[in-house]
Amino acid sequence: MLEKQECPATVFLTTGLLGGDKGLWWDVLARILLETAVLPEHLALDIAGRRQELQVADRGPERVTSQGLSRSDLHSSVWQELRQLDVSSRELQIERLATWAGVDSRPRPIDRSLTSDEVRQLSLPGFIDIGAHTVSHPSLPMLSEDDKRREIVESRRACEDLVGGPVTGFAYPFGDVDGASVRAVRDAGLRFACTTLPGTAIAGGDLLRLPRVPTANWGSADFRREVLQFG
Repeated sequence: MLEKQECPATVFLTTGLLGGDKGLWWDVLARILLETAVLPEHLALDIAGRRQELQVADRGPERVTSQGLSRSDLHSSVWQELRQLDVSSRELQIERLATWAGVDSRPRPIDRSLTSDEVRQLSLPGFIDIGAHTVSHPSLPMLSEDDKRREIVESRRACEDLVGGPVTGFAYPFGDVDGASVRAVRDAGLRFACTTLPGTAIAGGDLLRLPRVPTANWGSADFRREVLQFG
């Protein structure tokens, strides 16, 4: 659709996931918590030595109680906990959640990431730019200085190897950004970086803290109101 309309766009790549078939952890989490027909009433999370007890109000068709979290609130709460973990700890929690829900967390064919060849093909038309998005999609403010640099520099290098040219853009995973992350992006030679803060880019604004106009699964009227008339 972008090609048909000659609409420029930037695709930010988490390079360590390219060619993998595990799927993105937040998609697996959404499938477990939002798509499972019936969920158990209680969920106990043991993360980093902390135990959290959650009650589920919306358990499925005709199984709704007056107390507890809705499915969307449950998903948001668990997502916030998991995004702070390292990869291996998060995978363990995902497996525990799948067992709790009684579902299979193994990836489906549609869950896979882009392959390297698909990235090269994506960048061919000339109006699709490729940007870096770290290697493993961590929350950058939680990392050491060395790990910040490694995630950013190696991601940019992998993107440039794929497209055969310079890559100057970056997006902060989850939109999480602090001063040290901005400095690491600048030191890596990147010219601009996107946050998830809502707003429009203006002349003279900070190119390493660019805002975005958020979008959702809207109809044309909502899109026109929220995006085309934004600001």
